Amino acid sequence: MSSPQLSKLDFSYNDFSGHIFQGLGRCLRLSVLRAGFNNLSGEIPSDIYNLSKLEQLFLPANQLTGKIDNNITRLKKLTSLELYFNHLEGEIPMDIGKLSSLQLHINNLTGLRALAF
Repeated sequence: MSSPQLSKLDFSYNDFSGHIFQGLGRCLRLSVLRAGFNNLSGEIPSDIYNLSKLEQLFLPANQLTGKIDNNITRLKKLTSLELYFNHLEGEIPMDIGKLSSLQLHINNLTGLRALAF
């Protein structure tokens, strides 16, 4: 997927399965990405952190695994992050507190540990 004009993408509630497509990082105008309440698995693709205009990232209620990458702090415009009801693990990156406008919704994550900010 490579659509430079795409600004909002909502795949929520569609019973999709498999991995999130790696090419989303080429959708440079993408400000909203919603793919919650599906059966998506695997890790959050690293190229998502190239989306400098991304304001909302909603991936709750899937089967996502792995860690929240430290590169999430590159998403300077991110205001909403919802990752609850997944199987993410490790620690929330300490520098996520630098995203001053971020509202974080990550409760009910198996194995994920929050640090004091």
